[in-house]
Amino acid sequence: TGWYALAAFVALILLVVGGVLLFQTLSDDENADEPTQSVLEDYNNLPLAEVTRDLDSKGIRYTTVAEENALVAIGFVHRTTPVAGTLILEDQLVEVFFNPDPQLVPVPQVVGVSLEEARTRLADAGFEIGEVTTEERDDVAENTVTSSNPAAETPAKQGTAIDLVVAAPPQSVQVPGEVVAMSEADARAFLEAPPYEFVVTTDVRSSATVPAGTVMEIRPGAGELVPIGGNVLIIVSSGPEPVTVPPVVGRTEAQARNTLTEEGLVVSVFYVDVAAGDPVDGRVTDQSLPVGSLTEPGTTITLTVGRALEIATTTTSTTSTTSTTSTTSTTSTTTTTTIP
Repeated sequence: TGWYALAAFVALILLVVGGVLLFQTLSDDENADEPTQSVLEDYNNLPLAEVTRDLDSKGIRYTTVAEENALVAIGFVHRTTPVAGTLILEDQLVEVFFNPDPQLVPVPQVVGVSLEEARTRLADAGFEIGEVTTEERDDVAENTVTSSNPAAETPAKQGTAIDLVVAAPPQSVQVPGEVVAMSEADARAFLEAPPYEFVVTTDVRSSATVPAGTVMEIRPGAGELVPIGGNVLIIVSSGPEPVTVPPVVGRTEAQARNTLTEEGLVVSVFYVDVAAGDPVDGRVTDQSLPVGSLTEPGTTITLTVGRALEIATTTTSTTSTTSTTSTTSTTSTTTTTTIP
């Protein structure tokens, strides 16, 4: 029986290893195409130019907003929308509020650079992007700024919106990033209306952090040029991400509980009696949900756990009576072994 128990235990370990490999493969597949998300840092009391450079390096879309605040130095950020610590989606717009210079400052030169570079230069100087229009040009590269209003070096108050004209193919418009975080219905209505008139396709994906029915991403990305009436794809959340059931057979009960709880599952345990010294004593021998299967967070999974039989010992003592003439004391002990 010892060899059988050892063979069973080895088979159990091999099953665990195989399950782990399957679980990792499935998890990698699920996360491979997940829209980019990041936690917004705390930019309060930092220079505006430093904040915009950091946001650019992280690929986070933003707009600067001049808002007087006597508690911070001129040109320093004092709040953001959304607030620091918020989980933001790819293409979601962040508003950066800074204390503007009361004096007029010159509009930076942006003609001849890409629209993205123009956004950065204007934001660093404390200006907002106004209306962006396109014109057909064959002498400059697509998406290059051809003019600004006010023009470069014009004195203006920080927070002024600077209108830009960008070279583009005939009848094209920029993909609007503001549809991210909208409901699917609102995003569709926005994209299908003038001036875009896009043909909208929807791809639904699960997300543990984005509410169901919310747009998580748009493709092509925000700011890219697409012909009027062209095709765009919006990626919409279907709600909490299904949990991939991990392998816990062969683990101790405590290890299995911790693993499953971290995955958001509820654990129920069914004990089966095994002989003392059995290798599966205290270990999971079966799980009700198959390894690698998908289930909703909060689902109950039942574990079968081996539990060794306990040996209980009972002792009974009897003593004889004592007379005045002589004393005889006899003690007998009976030991009973009970198998529950």
